[in-house]
Amino acid sequence: MTKAAPNRADALQLLEFLVSPAAQGIYAELNSEYPVLDGEPVSDMAAGWGEFTADDVALTDLASNRPAALRLIEVVDFEG
Repeated sequence: MTKAAPNRADALQLLEFLVSPAAQGIYAELNSEYPVLDGEPVSDMAAGWGEFTADDVALTDLASNRPAALRLIEVVDFEG
């Protein structure tokens, strides 16, 4: 949330919900994502991928590869 958020209280309430056990359960099951909360159940699909290991690559390093990634997406017609 940015300092300039016009509805700060509502934004904070949404963020708090998104990291709640209830929301993490929904995301884990419906999106096959690893939950951000320790101890929350993992979907069957994500469990098949094994234990989650956080990546330590800096976001700035990822961002620096964005132009090349976009060109690759166009070359292989990823979006069909």
